[in-house]
Amino acid sequence: MAEYLLHHVHRPERCQDISDAWKSPDAPSGLNGHDFFCSCRSGDHGAFISAEAHSPEAALKLLPALLRPTTRVYAGQSLRIVSDTAMATRAGQGARPTERVPGVAIAAQYDPIAPDYEQWVVPKFRPVAEALVKAATVSPSEQVIEVGAGTGGLSRLILPRLGPTGTLTVTDVSPGMLEIAARVLASPVPRSNGAGARLTVTEADLTSLPVSDGAFDLLVSQFTPLLDGPAGLREALRVLRPGGRLAAAVWGSSYTERALLNAVRLEAGIPPYPDESVSVTATRIREAGFGGVRHRSVRFQVVHDTAETYLAYRAAFGVPPAWNPEQASRYEDTLSRRVEAIAPDGESLVLAWQVVLFTAFRAEVV
Repeated sequence: MAEYLLHHVHRPERCQDISDAWKSPDAPSGLNGHDFFCSCRSGDHGAFISAEAHSPEAALKLLPALLRPTTRVYAGQSLRIVSDTAMATRAGQGARPTERVPGVAIAAQYDPIAPDYEQWVVPKFRPVAEALVKAATVSPSEQVIEVGAGTGGLSRLILPRLGPTGTLTVTDVSPGMLEIAARVLASPVPRSNGAGARLTVTEADLTSLPVSDGAFDLLVSQFTPLLDGPAGLREALRVLRPGGRLAAAVWGSSYTERALLNAVRLEAGIPPYPDESVSVTATRIREAGFGGVRHRSVRFQVVHDTAETYLAYRAAFGVPPAWNPEQASRYEDTLSRRVEAIAPDGESLVLAWQVVLFTAFRAEVV
């Protein structure tokens, strides 16, 4: 027998009925109701159920037949529920994430595609990382932490700026991503401050960091759900010392790639990315206890050599766990058709990005 995680997507009005079914004495013996988690309150209307079975197919058959078409199965080797407030889809999906699931599902999404993410995504995100590092004003002696670091595309620009008394802690929920980050960051790099800082790479959810209060001078985040809700911001405030700084890059709400992806999602029957104004995000940061909240919108032009290289870049984000196989297939087919129409016969594809850089600091008294 092995352990599996079942993710079933359902309508919000069915949430309580499904929850009661897993916890009832009549539930199938292979389903562990104790490990039931429903993420409806986070907005994706999905349930997570731990199951014991001989195979993924057998685990799926533990569910009533009507539920199987909208259920995904994850292997037990990825069954690490880090936090019930974690959010899936790394923001590189093109805009703010909408699917919110436990850290286990994020790891299941990103572990297999970590090498592709490093190859295709990190180089495209580098100009954003450079702008964020500049906004963060890293000093050589600082204690720095990056949350949701992926393969370390941002951290590899921060590490050379730190001196022998500085430290860098790199965190993510995906062990596959962190394996690459650790390897890249351990490589010799040109340093502007002589001997290198102490480096720590740790598997952790950004809402539950395994570090002491007030441990860091600077927390950085590039395209993560950190600013999307109070849980991540509360944790950021906790781990920063009084006067410690927050620097984060998030997607804006008006740029050509977002428009393209929203059109694809609508055609594929998937809800578009939600809109959130900069002022709403800034207010949320202030309400969490930060002061000096500032933001700046930056535009980038991103060139993909061909439609094929752009599709490889998109594929390197993986499939959001809340999508069922039919949705994923429709999305892939629709995206391919639209992109090949925009950039036919080997033509390059140029897309604009809007990125918002937020900076803030922890007040002396919280």
